[in-house]
Amino acid sequence: MKKIFVLFLIVLVGNCGAQLLDQYWEKDDLYAQITVLRQNGDCVFSRDSLKIYPYGNFLTNVNSFPAIFSRDQGCNNGHQQLFDLHKQKVSFGDRGGITIKKDGSGTYHPIWADSDGLDFQLEVKENVYYAWTHDNLLTISFTNTKPIGMICTK
Repeated sequence: MKKIFVLFLIVLVGNCGAQLLDQYWEKDDLYAQITVLRQNGDCVFSRDSLKIYPYGNFLTNVNSFPAIFSRDQGCNNGHQQLFDLHKQKVSFGDRGGITIKKDGSGTYHPIWADSDGLDFQLEVKENVYYAWTHDNLLTISFTNTKPIGMICTK
């Protein structure tokens, strides 16, 4: 009786961490919206697709994840506006710029960053995943909204 109880406890504890992102491992067309509030006050916004990399069993970027910045202002229909779409920057040059494992651990290495990138451990609250890392706030929300800069109609 004791052996079964101990085995049950080990299985239960072993699965706790793996549940954080399980629901996203079954999706074919997954888009992530990533927002970084940097320690200098700049806010960076990007949105693009993620796919499961089967050999490492993690989510990773497929495309370049273009980013727009609050510090970059532009004129839109005669009004000054933050996050100028015409000043977007490429975040990643190849796959692996962002990696996210099922337990919420990951790395984020955008080209535009003035550091070596961020290692993080996500927490979740109401479908928004977030992490504090190196005095930056990183948030990720999964959406079916298309990437930044795609042509749209009214």
